[in-house]
Amino acid sequence: LTTSQRLYGTVTENREGRCSWNIKGEIKKRPQVEENIYRILNDKRFVYQFTPGEFEEVVEEVFKRQGFQTRLTPQTRDGGKDIIVTKSILGRPVMFLIECKRYNEMNKIGVDIVRALYGVQTAERANKAIIVTSSYFTEDAQRFVEQQKTMIDLFDIDDLIRLMENSIQDEQGNF
Repeated sequence: LTTSQRLYGTVTENREGRCSWNIKGEIKKRPQVEENIYRILNDKRFVYQFTPGEFEEVVEEVFKRQGFQTRLTPQTRDGGKDIIVTKSILGRPVMFLIECKRYNEMNKIGVDIVRALYGVQTAERANKAIIVTSSYFTEDAQRFVEQQKTMIDLFDIDDLIRLMENSIQDEQGNF
């Protein structure tokens, strides 16, 4: 076993690479996706080691922690969306479509990907579409989203990390 102190607690890693996390003195076993969240929080470069599927699982978990019902779509032929999230707001169901892009930091998401998701959103009559990336967005992509008003949101790696931090703080507050 190896142990090291990290920003969000103590991680103990066994020979198989599985981790136990000690937060506020309590040891919790975490499934792989939660381990990945903690590793990203300790070093965001860790996200670039993920497969696209692992990145989707992390994003799904973050939205679950925000109170959404979530469903991952199949890895292939996903219809232009990776995750479908739903929530009841004021007694009415709302549906968001999430497209995940695990790109390297220098490979920005362009307007073509944003327009494609907007088309899927329109066809499926979703209330909102969200693109979450391990990278950033081009100016053209950001401009297109601004023109759509509240229909599409863009979450870059920094936004995703903020969501993760909030979900961890909420979790730690429950001890």
